[in-house]
Amino acid sequence: MKKLTTIIVLIAGILIVSICNFNTVREAFELNTRNAAVDSKVINKENKYIKSELKIPKLVMNNKEIERILNKKFESDIMNFYNTSVKEAESYFDDFPDAENKFVISSDYEIKKSNNKVLSMLIKYYKYSGGAHGTYEYIPYNVDLTSGGIFTLKDLFNENSNYKVVIEDEIKKQIIQLNKEQNLPKNSTQLYAFNEIKDKLVYGKDVSAVKNYVETSEVDLGIVYKSDSLDLKSSQVVLEIPKNLHENINYTLAPINSSEDGKEIIEFINSKYSKKILREYGFLINE
Repeated sequence: MKKLTTIIVLIAGILIVSICNFNTVREAFELNTRNAAVDSKVINKENKYIKSELKIPKLVMNNKEIERILNKKFESDIMNFYNTSVKEAESYFDDFPDAENKFVISSDYEIKKSNNKVLSMLIKYYKYSGGAHGTYEYIPYNVDLTSGGIFTLKDLFNENSNYKVVIEDEIKKQIIQLNKEQNLPKNSTQLYAFNEIKDKLVYGKDVSAVKNYVETSEVDLGIVYKSDSLDLKSSQVVLEIPKNLHENINYTLAPINSSEDGKEIIEFINSKYSKKILREYGFLINE
């Protein structure tokens, strides 16, 4: 009877230890996978060159090590944007000391998806350095909250997979299917008949807005100038509209008065140095 009692006590002890170990493992797992709350840190800086308003996401997680790594990355990336912009502003004012308008920059963010394993977020950058409008850049972050790693596109495909070809092939298949649905030739450049999509069109205030709609997946397709497609980050060109289907896109240059400054600007833009830069950005030069 004593031996039986000892065995029962031993088994009960094993069960208790096992349950305790299971609870420890479960707590450790939950510590990594609970939803992350997102707070904000705001930094406002201004000097004679630049005015900035930086809104930085700050994760609040149970796993403090992952929280520290991710918050350090987000803040580092945004401050790199700030430091680069400051250098650009200083260089600009060195060249044009009489310029009146400061550079204006900002950062913000938008949470696209959040659950117990993944956080998907856009960090939005804005920079105004003169001209008709500023420029926008949206950088996506898809975060594995269980490890603190950042997902990339290739992580979604098998190792050694040529994922770019896979995506291109899928786009071509969808174009062919769309043409079939519209009774168009298989390789037609008409993706839709206009009367089928006119109620779905979104008009951007300028080409930068259209480009950002596409880059942030707010719309499926956008029409931009070829020069604006050279630095796409999260999208790609699926169709180049043939020249015979649109009028020439011309940028003209002419003086509006007889000032020496105006003459110097025109001479500079017509220089070999400027033409080389314009060609690099996709512009054709009429000689």
